[in-house]
Amino acid sequence: MDKKKEYKEKAKILALQNGFDQVSYYGEWKGYLVYTASRKEDKECCIGYPQFILVKDDAAHLAPYTQSPDIMGMAPMPKDYTSSFL
Repeated sequence: MDKKKEYKEKAKILALQNGFDQVSYYGEWKGYLVYTASRKEDKECCIGYPQFILVKDDAAHLAPYTQSPDIMGMAPMPKDYTSSFL
């Protein structure tokens, strides 16, 4: 099976477990295949960063929001950054 399809299935399972009902392929980042998780009912509503799902080596996890700017290519987070966005 194609890795992108296989990993999308893993992302879908994690998304469903966390209250999302759809995933979309976003790209690659630091060796991960990256997907965005969303809910169909929120189609017209976009507030804040997307929820990213990172998949690598057959394991999927939700990316913390502090990684979102780096994933999106806006600006890398400083290595010593410890706060969270509100």
